[in-house]
Parts: sequence; C-alpha cells; structure tokens
Amino acid sequence: FFKNETATHRKLRMWNEILREGNSVLGSDTFMEPILKTFILNHDSFSSAIAFSLANYFGGLISMESWHEIFMSAYNSCTKYEENMDNLENMGLLDLQAICDRDPASEGLINPFLNFKGFKSLQAHRVAHILWKSGRKDTARAIQGRCSELWGVDIHPAAIIDSGLLIDHGTGLVIGETAVVGKNCSFLHGVTLGSTGKEKGDRHPKIGHDVLIGCYTTVLGNITVGNCCKIGCGSIVLKPLPCGVTAVGNPAKIVGKSMCPSAAIGMDLAMRFVQNSQGQRYETTVSLYAQGETVQLEEL
Repeated sequence: FFKNETATHRKLRMWNEILREGNSVLGSDTFMEPILKTFILNHDSFSSAIAFSLANYFGGLISMESWHEIFMSAYNSCTKYEENMDNLENMGLLDLQAICDRDPASEGLINPFLNFKGFKSLQAHRVAHILWKSGRKDTARAIQGRCSELWGVDIHPAAIIDSGLLIDHGTGLVIGETAVVGKNCSFLHGVTLGSTGKEKGDRHPKIGHDVLIGCYTTVLGNITVGNCCKIGCGSIVLKPLPCGVTAVGNPAKIVGKSMCPSAAIGMDLAMRFVQNSQGQRYETTVSLYAQGETVQLEEL
C-alpha cells in the first residue's frame, strides 16, 4: 500500500494514525494513560517520540536527559543514514510500516512502536550508525552494547541496513561490522550475519533487497545473498546465493525458486510458494523425500 506516497505525506499520515490509535487506547484502557502520554501523546512528531522512548530505556549511569540529547540531535540533523539513503525519521517510518504490513501480531502502528524490541533496537542502531560515521565511535559502541543488554539484539554500528527491515521478535539477532542489508528485508529471531573467523577487513554477508531469512539462520563470510531469496529456518549459508532462490539446510542447499514477487513481503516461512527445477512445489518435494523417493537438491 501507499507505494507512490511522498515522504512528507507518509510522515503526516503515520504520525496522525499513531495519535489516533493512542487516543483510542486511552479511551478504552485508562491504565495505559501514563505510557501513552509520556511516549506518544505529549510529542509533536515521530522523531520526538522515538528519541524520548529510546532515551527512557537507555537511562542509567548516563542520564536519560543526556541520552535524549544524543538521540534527538541525530534526528534533528536530518543527516542521511548513508549518502544513497534517507534520513532517520523517514527510514524509521518505513521500518514501522514494514511491521504493520508483514506481522499480523502488530495490529496497527502503536503496538510495535511501544512494544517491539526489534523495531526499537533497529532505530537505536540507526542513530549509532550516524555517530559512527561522524567519528563518535565509542558512543556508537555504547548504544550497541546497551541494545544487547536491553533487547538481546547486537548490531554493529558500522553495519549498513536499508529501510523497511522487519526484525520479528529480535532475540538473538547478530549483524556484524561489514554486513550490508538491502531494502525491505525480513529477519526472524536468532539470525546471524557473521564472519568466518578472526580475519579483518570486509568479512560479513551482503544481503540484497526483499530477502527473507528464517529464525536461527546463520550466514557467514563476505558472500552475497541475491535479491528476493528465501533462506529456511536453521540454515547455515556459507556460499553465495543467486537472486530469487530458496535455500535450506546445514550446509544450505538450493531447493527451488521463490514464487513470491518479494520473499520478505510474502513471509512464506513454511516454504509453500517455492518451485523446484522439475516444476514441483517444495512442500511436495519434501513429502516425496519423506516417502523415500530420490529428490535432487542443487549444491551451492
């Protein structure tokens, strides 16, 4: 939905919808009043609300006020996350929209905004990335460490993550220093984009656009995963994957092509819409394999 929407229109539409949802919840559950007023209704924009929310979680040895200044300055600067990408507020709204479009548990905008740790940790990472690029590497690392403590999500500040990423559940997610993630991807909990050892330099995966990676999947080394790939839960990927394929297993093997225009948006975690080289759906292939028939898998 809203494919041709301008960033300005999206900002107004989504913030107004967040306010509408907040007031609706306030009218039905007064217990939520302090949370809704503190984190949403007392703010005049998405950037103000998310900066305050993150600062509230981060406050401790370093005061909430000091953290709020860090987060708010990153949003107010309108600095682009990367030269070819948008600013933090616009990217954050696209991340939030991705959750609503792909996760049926979201039930609107306000629930993931307030409660989803994958969303919160990604927004904190985006601020850390701005700080890393500006030379404030120690503060950026402090944000990384605090996210790991709070939410069990560990994203290196130097990693590059384009907009529209759904991090579903988030627990145990690890993204290494030189990893790159394209637009509109979906990651489940326990995903690791790691290196193969202690070598330095460019050593982490490069994930294309519209990629779906299932829970507890590990992708290792400076390899490319092409656009619109699906990687099944629990897989270990050690070699590159071409665009549009589906891979499962340890080590991962190609089992067919995705039948979804966007693997990430389709969220086909059960691999129902995968076709092998014989024109069979993957679920049929698995059934034949279970019955003892020989099924050819393509080696990576």
